[in-house]
Amino acid sequence: QINAGLLLFTQGLSGATVDLSNGSAEIRVGDKAPVFLKEIRAQTIASPAALRFHLSGRSSLWHWLTIEGTIAQENLAADLDIGVQRLKLKDSLVFFPVKFFQSAPSAEASLDLKITSVGLRRMKARIGGSAGPMTYTRQSRSATVEIKNLNGAVTYQNNLFQIDVERLDLATPQLRASGQLKIEPDSFSANVQVRDLDIAKLREFAPGKADDDIEKILRYIPVGKIPELTV
Repeated sequence: QINAGLLLFTQGLSGATVDLSNGSAEIRVGDKAPVFLKEIRAQTIASPAALRFHLSGRSSLWHWLTIEGTIAQENLAADLDIGVQRLKLKDSLVFFPVKFFQSAPSAEASLDLKITSVGLRRMKARIGGSAGPMTYTRQSRSATVEIKNLNGAVTYQNNLFQIDVERLDLATPQLRASGQLKIEPDSFSANVQVRDLDIAKLREFAPGKADDDIEKILRYIPVGKIPELTV
């Protein structure tokens, strides 16, 4: 269906420009709550090989979004530049087919992404932005995280999300980190390097009895900094 729509623009309307102003829409995905779009502005320019477009607007999931890019008719290869302000993380991530995201905390994020994809099943993205503050609650404990700066890459293929974090600077708690996350529908793995970790803050993230060993260590080393920690 997407290919048929692109074919209409790239072949049937080659050279045409279509402008949209003050648009609105309601989008439903499965049994998820609908997404409401408003103040949509868009422009598309067709050529025999690809469709170029610019889109912006508000939504129940974000304050403002802009998307600019091209989509090739032959294989749905796309190059996209995306900027989003105050994205509601918890509400947005439930649309991904990975149950780990369903327990994400409520928070807002502002992001810039450069995405290349082929069809709807393979995607690579460069990402930069900030998020938070967000509060995690587990076993009657809570911890607040605020991301001051994030730079990295995301890939998706065959239901595997891989997140490579080149640099992560947290304002709360204050630390620097890098690493790699792999998320599949029924599995999760991580390799994380943390630097300048405040030991006192580590208590907030130890989820109770599962980390009795951490609690024992903190009795003897209650304060200070860990220069580098690999998990």
